[in-house]
Amino acid sequence: MKYSLSIASILACALSSGSAFAGGPAQAAPAGAAPAGTTPAATTTSAPAPAPAPAPAPAAAPATAEGPAPAATAPAPAESPAPTDSSNADARGEGEASERWIDRYAPEKNTWELGVYGGVLIPSREHEFYESSAERPEPVHLEYARVAPDIGARIGYYPLRVLGFELGGGVMPTRTIGGLENGFAVDRERATLYTFRVWGVLQAPYRIAPFVRVGFGGFGTSSVALGRDLDPAFHFGGGVKVFLTRRVGLRLDVVDNVATRLGISNGRAHNVEVLLGLLLRFGGAKKPVDCADQDGDGLCDEGSEGVPASQLDRCTYEWGPKENHGCPYVDSDLDGMFDPGQPGLPQEKVDGCWQIPGPSENHGCPLDPDRDRLFSQNPPSVPPLPPELTVDNCPELPGPLSNVGCPENPDGDKNYSQNPPGVPPLPVGMVPDACPIVPGPEANRGCPADPDKDTCPTPNPADIPPLPPEYTPDICPDDPGPVNNNGCPKGVNTTVAIKNITFSNDRWDILADGKRDLDEVAAVLEKYPDVRLEIAGHTSAPGSAKHNKQLSEKRARQVKRYLVAKGIAPSRLEVSWHGEEMLLPGVPPADDRQRRIEFHLLSGNPEAIKILNN
Repeated sequence: MKYSLSIASILACALSSGSAFAGGPAQAAPAGAAPAGTTPAATTTSAPAPAPAPAPAPAAAPATAEGPAPAATAPAPAESPAPTDSSNADARGEGEASERWIDRYAPEKNTWELGVYGGVLIPSREHEFYESSAERPEPVHLEYARVAPDIGARIGYYPLRVLGFELGGGVMPTRTIGGLENGFAVDRERATLYTFRVWGVLQAPYRIAPFVRVGFGGFGTSSVALGRDLDPAFHFGGGVKVFLTRRVGLRLDVVDNVATRLGISNGRAHNVEVLLGLLLRFGGAKKPVDCADQDGDGLCDEGSEGVPASQLDRCTYEWGPKENHGCPYVDSDLDGMFDPGQPGLPQEKVDGCWQIPGPSENHGCPLDPDRDRLFSQNPPSVPPLPPELTVDNCPELPGPLSNVGCPENPDGDKNYSQNPPGVPPLPVGMVPDACPIVPGPEANRGCPADPDKDTCPTPNPADIPPLPPEYTPDICPDDPGPVNNNGCPKGVNTTVAIKNITFSNDRWDILADGKRDLDEVAAVLEKYPDVRLEIAGHTSAPGSAKHNKQLSEKRARQVKRYLVAKGIAPSRLEVSWHGEEMLLPGVPPADDRQRRIEFHLLSGNPEAIKILNN
């Protein structure tokens, strides 16, 4: 009796709650009510207060889904939807007429729910789930394990936001318990409890929706020890739903399954379930279309209700083609050609170099007539090249980046080096330089002349840069000779050692005798202005090699300074120093004669050396 009274009370509360939920608010807002967020005038339930004075009319009042706003009320701003009545809000579902988080994803009418769940069952110790037969009219009563896993599925239909009907079933694998071993109850046999049932649900119309449920069904067992049995069962309970999105949510149920109790006239047994599940929601009322198009491109502004995603404008305030979702085509380099990969873009407008400006006749790429991957400066109608790009200094002649797009000419002799791999070859009319790092005349394909073929090249003519210092010039171009004698025959001496230019121990000051000999050297150099000499400094052996090297350098430079002071051009004098590395043969290493200066003819008339050697 007490359970019948409890059920009646639950149903009465559920029905009264359902009428309140389904019927909307207790009192509709008067037609002239002030918008939310303002202070309304004093009103009564019998007569609405006068409508407030209308605000100044804007230039163009926007239309809403319900039609134009009444003249007696201030028009709603373009970005705020006009208030709607409760029935329209119910049709929208999800609480879309409000921005409160509790209304977002709220229940909707005419929806279906599919769910799966898992949890635990706490079966009654005084259950009556066993099979009675002629062979076993009074079977031994065995309890089930105190907690059993509980899994199942359900489906439901909700004609209203607050009311729904569901059916489902579940299984609870467990064991029967009986007997004692060492004073403890032990498991004996496997068993499976199961349910199938239908029930009604009353729920709150919010994103977090508490609910109650009442229903009927069957509660049964299939076990080795107790056989098979199925009893009718009444169940009631409640829980809460939490909607994560419009379609997905979580659900918690606590259910009491009231079934037959052991014995006769002993009331009912209670089998409690605690279940946690996942639900999927389908269907729902079709949303009204609310389309605003501020930029006039034929697509609805983002945020418009009831509009398919394909019809939404991704750039609300900028006109753009529908093929590009209402956005203008992007032109990253501002050259009038558009970045690739944009929907609906004509092929003739696709920028082949979308990060580097270039004219449209070259597909938006910078001009490169010689195809050396260095670009000519853009014409005035196109933005200039970015500063990180090197402009081609020779737009008609291919050349590497290292030479600013020009052919390489390291020796400066008007013959160009062949281009490296990756750069187009030189034009047909240009003769490649056979000696790219040694200057030579064009008639000799850029190589220095060597008429006597003694591997000592002849000094270049006046319009070609001189030979590098590491090359020994041929002083006798018509008579072959070894490199160590400047290309002259062995009978011609090209080296002179002036014995009187000696120095005190560990000093580099020029002595009086040495100055007289250097005056003679200066006189010979004035007589032969084409002569270039190398001044080589040497020391004796005592002392460290490093110190002697530095000392020989100071002596050679001191001699050069003396000759320059006599009017000899510095470019005619080269300096080298050798320390104790090149001792005179047949002279003791510590002898003063090792502290000397030698002159070597680099270029010019060998007669100068002959004069100095006499």
